[in-house]
Amino acid sequence: MNYQKKYRYSGSFNADIGTMVRGIKGLEDYTRNSTYRINWTHSQDAKANPFLTFSASVDIVSTKFYNNPLNNNYIFNQNVLNTQQNSTVTLTKRFLKLPVTITGTASYSQNFATGLADLRLPQMNVAVNQFYLFKSKTGVRSGLLENITVNTGFNLTNFVNTQENELFKKEMWDKMQTGLKNNIAIATNTTLAKYFTFSLSANIDNALTTKTLNRYYDPVKAVTVDEINKKFAGYSTFSTTASIQTTLYGQMDFKKGSAIEAIRHMVTPSIGFTYSPDFSSPNFGYYKNYYNANGALTPYSIFEKGIVGSPQSGMVGALGFNIGNNVEMKVRSKSDSTGVKRLKSSNL
Repeated sequence: MNYQKKYRYSGSFNADIGTMVRGIKGLEDYTRNSTYRINWTHSQDAKANPFLTFSASVDIVSTKFYNNPLNNNYIFNQNVLNTQQNSTVTLTKRFLKLPVTITGTASYSQNFATGLADLRLPQMNVAVNQFYLFKSKTGVRSGLLENITVNTGFNLTNFVNTQENELFKKEMWDKMQTGLKNNIAIATNTTLAKYFTFSLSANIDNALTTKTLNRYYDPVKAVTVDEINKKFAGYSTFSTTASIQTTLYGQMDFKKGSAIEAIRHMVTPSIGFTYSPDFSSPNFGYYKNYYNANGALTPYSIFEKGIVGSPQSGMVGALGFNIGNNVEMKVRSKSDSTGVKRLKSSNL
């Protein structure tokens, strides 16, 4: 079935569902296999609604669908060679007066080689456009406070990797992982002594999940055991960077009639410092220790096998220095309407 509404949307829907029976019921050679394929595509006209868009690309099949000898058309089209099948549905919402974009997606990925399926339902991303934290008093922004900008957003994910026959059953829900991540990036800058630009920034990550890891070594079975705890837990990390830079100019002018009119050299030296604490410290509680097979005390993150990632281990304290060079040359050119051509070479 194909459908279309002019200037609004269009799409198609196909379903192929069947059961193949071999032999006589009650005898040893009796088999009964059901197969299916559901295909749906949907696209929205770009001018239909700029604040709400919806699209779908769904192609879900049973594991043995392409191998069914009754589906000869798929065999001839070499679909039987497919090892991966992906489906995605996306809904995006924008606002006229708010700098916010909300995107919701549902995706389903099938691996025919392993028989496993990845299901992400739902996923939601909330992106907030950059904004200034404080209003300008004079209309011209100056100073560290008035130049503070904030970028932030949220990302919610529900993910499970399971067998096809476990979909939407208790086994699947037990494996389901839920994670919420938030990032806040704050930055500001100001001018010092007329010729220097001072910049300051901070990056904050927050995460929340429904499952954590408890690891220990089982001496009886001689294996390392990873035990999943079903409880809410989260972490917060941050890093900060401060830098100062300036720009130096030098120019050489040539005599009239020369093929080269002028050469300008621009040098931008900068120095910066970055700091982030050690989040594997016992004070944070994000890392634990266990005795491995050799009896050595080994650290691990309780978020190690989750979908929100792990906090960084080890303190970061780095001092960096950089010099950028840019050389520009003005040369006479008959092919240019102004009679002068500018050549640039950067990062020398």
